[in-house]
Amino acid sequence: MQVKDIMEKNLILLNPEMSLRDAAKLLAENDISGAPVVDNEGKLVGILMVSDIIREIKGKLESMGFAISFTPFDLFDFYTLNMPMESEKDIMREVADMQVKNVMRKKVYYVHDNDDLDTAIEILGKKDISRVPVVDKDEKVIGIITRGDILRLLANNSLK
Repeated sequence: MQVKDIMEKNLILLNPEMSLRDAAKLLAENDISGAPVVDNEGKLVGILMVSDIIREIKGKLESMGFAISFTPFDLFDFYTLNMPMESEKDIMREVADMQVKNVMRKKVYYVHDNDDLDTAIEILGKKDISRVPVVDKDEKVIGIITRGDILRLLANNSLK
């Protein structure tokens, strides 16, 4: 089986110049945890994950001398910080106004549409990532494969 047989072709793509606010809105509206970042020609230049945004917020909080606690149920618990509410809002606004290019991961693992599916599965497993962009010969993003796609493939009764 090849990557093109299961890749998702309806993509949410981000631009490196867009704000994290706009990127977060796209991710939230589409209920996804990350998306490829492409230049104006559609070439892959990075990937932005929700965890990258959270890492940025955490870093800003820690730079102000605050420690935050993460729980399995909440992204973070601001109320354990005992910081003024306005400070929280200032930090969130500052991060929201940042550009995607300043937070995205620039090292991106990717596959081509005619690669064997094994290649994508190996990358997902060895690199412990949740999504792999699919690019054409010009490195333009044409699809994506996620761990969920692999799970759905395994659960599909047509494999019997």
